[in-house]
Amino acid sequence: MRKGKEDLEKESNNLAIIVVLALFLICSLGYIAYDKYFINILSPAEETKKEEKKEEVEKTTYNKDGYFIQNLMNDIYYKSYIDHNEYGLFINDKATVEDLPKYYRDTLLIRKVSKEVFTTEELDKASVELFGKKVFDNYPDKISGACQTFNLSERTSTYMKDRQSGGCGGSGYRYYDKITKVESDDTAIYVFMKVGFPCDEGVCKTVEKDGDLYNTKDVIKELDNATDSVNMDDILKDLNEYKFTFKYDMRNNIYYFDTVELVK
Repeated sequence: MRKGKEDLEKESNNLAIIVVLALFLICSLGYIAYDKYFINILSPAEETKKEEKKEEVEKTTYNKDGYFIQNLMNDIYYKSYIDHNEYGLFINDKATVEDLPKYYRDTLLIRKVSKEVFTTEELDKASVELFGKKVFDNYPDKISGACQTFNLSERTSTYMKDRQSGGCGGSGYRYYDKITKVESDDTAIYVFMKVGFPCDEGVCKTVEKDGDLYNTKDVIKELDNATDSVNMDDILKDLNEYKFTFKYDMRNNIYYFDTVELVK
């Protein structure tokens, strides 16, 4: 039976739809093959380069001798010619703010506030900036550090410097320390520092606490006089290395001291 004109047109339309669907399927399969095979298999080096370039843009590098890192370390590593309470950072394999001598911790707070009259609110702010948290649950009647004493007025919630307390004096001790490198990630900055301690014999490698006193030991460099010059590069390999971790506080956009630990 001969097909009518209407039937022929219907078959022609069906054939056109099939051709269009076939072309769409071929194009889709071709795109998937290109995406999966040509990009991810044939050109992995190009993709790797793109990822590396992206990481380079996002990663922040810090100059170990720059102001930012030096200022970060100065806030936590205060060298006292009088009592050497900073040795509290190094007497154990690891130390947090809770492990620091109270006088040394309060010295850091007083230096951070840097005022002769300050409020408890300013003290808390300095504490958060240094240690990431408030260190006082109850404010003490007095705070002493850096050879100064501050008395609390409960009526005004203000600390005022005792006029009879002065600043620290004295000199003569040399310090042997050098920042060797700085690393960072999304959560923290890590400052690596080699540290040596002045001792009667010259330069000592370690320090320990005996009661209220700090004792140095393990001489690595003998000197005739404590003020003799020492080339740090000559003794660097013999010194212990410590890693200072400063955590990032995104809310306040600051880095605060978290731990210092001996690198083994």
